[in-house]
Amino acid sequence: MGRRPAKVALERLYFEGKLMVVRGKNFKKSYDLPLNLVPAETDQTVPSAEEFAGYVIRRTLSGLGVAYAKEIVSRARRVKGNLVKKVLEEMVANGEVRSIIVDGLKTAPLYMLSDQATDIEIASDVFILSPFDILNVFRHRLKDFFDFDYQIECFVPAPKRKYGYFSLPVLAGDVFMARMDAKADRKQKMLVIHNLHFEEVVLNDQLISKFVEVLKAFVLFNQCRDITFVKTNNDVYMDAIKQMLSE
Repeated sequence: MGRRPAKVALERLYFEGKLMVVRGKNFKKSYDLPLNLVPAETDQTVPSAEEFAGYVIRRTLSGLGVAYAKEIVSRARRVKGNLVKKVLEEMVANGEVRSIIVDGLKTAPLYMLSDQATDIEIASDVFILSPFDILNVFRHRLKDFFDFDYQIECFVPAPKRKYGYFSLPVLAGDVFMARMDAKADRKQKMLVIHNLHFEEVVLNDQLISKFVEVLKAFVLFNQCRDITFVKTNNDVYMDAIKQMLSE
């Protein structure tokens, strides 16, 4: 069944910039005229194709840190990819953007803004990430930069799933340490970890302790009071986690 004509018209006007979208309570989408939403002092001059390409390049590199040309082109849907590559080359030539090579990575050239810091020290903090976190939405980047082959399996037929319906990547520093398929049973106030699959990495007590603290926060975030585990591929790490949780 196709979309209603009114919806098609609203979306067309939105993509043409004649309408804007705001989110109200309960994440409800509403459309309104730009003159009602955009501050009067905002410069609304339509940029040239080259200016828009430059904006997309800066915005993409600012958000991703480093990026392939194809990733930048994919965000510049309103201008041709060849123009984006041309502007990118000009920005490299004038020093605003630099082309880089990652040791041990044999891929297409990568780009970054010249004023971005390169002496970054990565902390060993642990994070439970959403499958839709900006770090996870590009599967090829996870494979290239972290040697982590990740796919959200809610879109995969059940018999073909390896890790679970909604497995969450667990990042420790610059290493993905595990995948956690979790579901909150809010009636029982219980966070159920259907599968906690550890990657082939060595975890010390300090990292496991950090993961436990993150788990405790995740339980509260999901409005639960307790946690239970169903399956894991590493009983040694699982026993250590359970012991720390009980302390």
